[in-house]
Amino acid sequence: IDEMRQIQAWLADPASRRLQIVGMPGEGKPRLLREALRKATGVCDATISLSTVQTSELPWLDRLGQVLGIRESDEVTGGLIQLLADYRHPLLVLDDLDQSSGEMRLWVEEIMRRIPHLKLLGAARHHPSEPGIEVCDVSSLAIKSAKGDSATDLLVSFARHFGAKDGDIETGQEALEQIAELLDGLPLALEVAAAWLPLVEPNTLVLKLHSSPDLI
Repeated sequence: IDEMRQIQAWLADPASRRLQIVGMPGEGKPRLLREALRKATGVCDATISLSTVQTSELPWLDRLGQVLGIRESDEVTGGLIQLLADYRHPLLVLDDLDQSSGEMRLWVEEIMRRIPHLKLLGAARHHPSEPGIEVCDVSSLAIKSAKGDSATDLLVSFARHFGAKDGDIETGQEALEQIAELLDGLPLALEVAAAWLPLVEPNTLVLKLHSSPDLI
């Protein structure tokens, strides 16, 4: 898809340091981040991924220290900087970037300043106010597309992943398009709907969504 092509081009460009994926909840930002991390293995030699609002017993800096094997939180930043300085193409990935605390934002700025070759890929609901940050806008998918990247195509992909029968998918194409349209092409909603398809035939799911839209 176009968004992934933009992210890949950014990953391959050593002069570009910051890219922010922007979209509302349900439009597939975490899915793009996961795919970006997978693609980054061919370009970046070190990646660190954090969810800024992850529920945990430990604060985010302590969690990072736990992964790095550093017990004292005040030693984590220095340890991370020393570690990443030895890599040529390190990448930092942050989900929910615009919901992060002021402390985390200051920490990110310090890391970016002290590691001038570090790239930052973030996901957020709103466009950044700071200059110099590239933006990748995401939105709901088209219901149909000749390129094979429509909401219906994604729904089918999710359905196969969850174990839906090929026969039900082939005979239920029209119903699958209706499901994608009812869910406004939102990737998160499509993924949730697809999880029902191994248990419920597409036509039956359409009827359920019409009568009980809160099912998703």
